[in-house]
Amino acid sequence: MKKILGNLLIELCTEELPINKLKNIGKDFSKYISEFLLLNNFNYLNIDYFISLRRISCLIYNLNYYQNLKFNKIKIYGPKINLLDKDYKILYKENIISWCKYKNINLNILKYKDKNNMRIFFYNKKIKEKSISYFIKKFLFIILNKLKKNNNFMRWSKYNFKFIRPVNNLVVMFNKKVIKTKIFNIKSTNFSKAHKFINNYNNIYLNNSINYLKLLRKKGNVIVDFYERKTLLNKYINKIAIKNKLIIKYNKYFFYKLINLSEFPIVKLFKFNNKFLCLPYQVICLILKNQNCLYTLDLNKNISNKYLIILDNKLNSYKRTLLNYNNIIESKLNDAVYLLINDRKKPLISFLINLKKIVFYDNFGNLLNKVTRLLYLIKYINKNLNLNLNILYRSVILCKCDLSTSLYKEFNELKGFIGMYYSLLDKENIIVSKIIKQHYYPKNFNDNLPNNIYSCILSLCDKFDTLVGISILNDCYYINKSNDPYELRRLSLCIIKIILLKNINLNLFNFVNYIINLYIKINNNNNNNIKNTILIVNFILKRFLIYLIKLGYKKSFIISFINIKLFNILEIKNRIDFILFYKKYMNNEFKYILLINKRIKNIIRSDKFYNRINLINLEYKQDIFLYISYKIFLNQVNKFIYIKDYNILFRIYYDFSIKINNYLDNNRIYNNRNITLQNHRLLIIKKIFLLFLKFMDFSCIYNIL
Repeated sequence: MKKILGNLLIELCTEELPINKLKNIGKDFSKYISEFLLLNNFNYLNIDYFISLRRISCLIYNLNYYQNLKFNKIKIYGPKINLLDKDYKILYKENIISWCKYKNINLNILKYKDKNNMRIFFYNKKIKEKSISYFIKKFLFIILNKLKKNNNFMRWSKYNFKFIRPVNNLVVMFNKKVIKTKIFNIKSTNFSKAHKFINNYNNIYLNNSINYLKLLRKKGNVIVDFYERKTLLNKYINKIAIKNKLIIKYNKYFFYKLINLSEFPIVKLFKFNNKFLCLPYQVICLILKNQNCLYTLDLNKNISNKYLIILDNKLNSYKRTLLNYNNIIESKLNDAVYLLINDRKKPLISFLINLKKIVFYDNFGNLLNKVTRLLYLIKYINKNLNLNLNILYRSVILCKCDLSTSLYKEFNELKGFIGMYYSLLDKENIIVSKIIKQHYYPKNFNDNLPNNIYSCILSLCDKFDTLVGISILNDCYYINKSNDPYELRRLSLCIIKIILLKNINLNLFNFVNYIINLYIKINNNNNNNIKNTILIVNFILKRFLIYLIKLGYKKSFIISFINIKLFNILEIKNRIDFILFYKKYMNNEFKYILLINKRIKNIIRSDKFYNRINLINLEYKQDIFLYISYKIFLNQVNKFIYIKDYNILFRIYYDFSIKINNYLDNNRIYNNRNITLQNHRLLIIKKIFLLFLKFMDFSCIYNIL
């Protein structure tokens, strides 16, 4: 069939789409189109997707109008007849002839092949290459259904159709030709929609699919290409910055939001009253950000009273729009000044008592109880750190006070900053002020840690207290859920990050149990301590396991330490790093230790032996010598594990492995004639095996032998 190449355009015009999902919607749309075309043997050169506030579109370049099939014939198989059957000819007449009539084919075109005494009949059927027009309805239906996986679809009309937002227009064109189809009860056309605020949402005639972008911009005042809108917006911003001698900074994700807020962005400079510059710059930035405006800095990098407003197209009434924006912003700034003055009538510490009125979680007390617990937790962790307790205690007392201020109630995104700002006005220690702000960091696993150890310790205690408090609700109901409504996984990952990067030695089991006891003591809650402690520790260790696997560590190595109930995650990581180092440079010795460990484990098959070793029952010198060696080995292992000198420890493991191997080669353990001796030998070997377990469960990594 003759090849016809062209450009296929698909566009859905909708009501305003969710801004935060635009990029993913566009990517998925083009991805599913590409998958469908390749699956159905349609060749194309390239595919571009375009996404804006009110439309999703895709342009496929140099697409074959007809399928490109590798074979133009396929085999259609019919009945099978057993050649060994006596009634072969009768079956042939009955089955084959009736099958040909059913298929409406001539008996002469029928072929057969013999295999395993079976005659299989078939004929070759020609396949026609189908056009994209044939597939288009099925094509759109499949793609839109796939989009449901990652987006919440709703029913928007009386018809039983669901989509992200109501669809009001559909364009499907191959070059100049409209491919007729119907979806959402809307017929496909070659008319797109102009900008919503221009020409009363008029239709734009598309004479060719390749002219789609050009015609929409020229006649419809719509820039449908995200990157073109981004370039235009950058151009406007840079021009204003140079002309007015301003520095304009913005967050990447916030800037993407601004790009998606309009289909034809226009930037205007406006300013608020100078008197509001007395406010902290974070408050001003937040107010402007909430109104989707960009703040500006002067050349000295101080915040200015000028800001940028991004409009969706140049409206006739844009001056009135600017005034409305400014009135809203000045009103918010005026409120902030009033709240700040009202808060500063008393020092930050006076807000502490108000924390009684703020509930931490139902049945788990208030925020003042939380501050009390944090004081205990800081003291617990500081045993091994020897930090300045006065600074820590002062930080704990003040860290939650800002949550009861009026300014926080209006601008809760500034949690931590308000406390820092007020404490500086109260002339508190600068370190204390920094801790108040930074103790909420990291908010996510990818965030940077606070830049001082005091903030990290308070952050760790705060996150542990929250994690344990929510976890013990309804007997650890929330940590067993598949979803994570309280973001406990995020909390546990932040805890892991602080412990590992700040080298904090902490036994998870003891610490979690201590926190649960504090909840019982301070909040009078009755909980099953041990059961809940085990569940919470296992929950953290599971996150730790996933974290290390992502870093490239083998699961078997991690499990080998979790199996021996080593609840110090810093110690687990240090031991894994040592094992990997030792395995790399002392591989033969490491494998020998593993081999002997495996041999010992295979010998210990029963627990039916004495609990105590009686030297009188050790008749032979080699048994007495082994027992004495074990006692020396015991002291050495305990000593070097305590001081964490693993190089010497593994030298001892290796030397003792040689001794135990020689002993096992020259002595028979299982001796039916002398059961007492047998049991004593087994007991010594088991005790030796337990000393290996003090470092790790070597059985988890036997497979590397």
